[in-house]
Amino acid sequence: MKKLFISAFFLLSVYSFAQEHFSGIGTSKRIGILNANFNPAELANLSSKMEINLFATSINVSNNKIGFSDLNSDENIEDLIFKGNEPVNLRFDVEVAGPGFAFRHKKWGFAISSKAYGKLNLVDVDANIGDAIANNGLNSLVNFTTLNGNYNQRLLGTTYGEIGLSAKTQFMGNRQI
Repeated sequence: MKKLFISAFFLLSVYSFAQEHFSGIGTSKRIGILNANFNPAELANLSSKMEINLFATSINVSNNKIGFSDLNSDENIEDLIFKGNEPVNLRFDVEVAGPGFAFRHKKWGFAISSKAYGKLNLVDVDANIGDAIANNGLNSLVNFTTLNGNYNQRLLGTTYGEIGLSAKTQFMGNRQI
């Protein structure tokens, strides 16, 4: 029973970690400014004396209509999303790491970084309304589409940015660089 519990915990934690932005950076041997965004203590372990980040992006997209096999098919993605009468759920999550600079000097490490975040959720959108707006324009919505939705349709979006200043020093222990 103990092995089953530990195995289930491990598999669930791997699944949840895979949904994080820049998740591959955490397992990389190279130490850079993106690692310092997760753990500022990594500034003392930079691969070089200075580090410059120009641009990095991470995008997560999920929905309830399209699978991996549909991406390789010849069908139009917009047609697949609004196919049928089942409500559509879409989630877009974007994180952009903008310009940043980091350097280390003796026991200290410093960084300035910038990030932008964006999130858009479409919840229980009627497939007929979505199809009319996305593929046929507003004229189709007014003239030919019957608006009779029994769902609590929601469109939620937010964006924000941040500028980070980080500093790290070592107070105790042996330094190995």
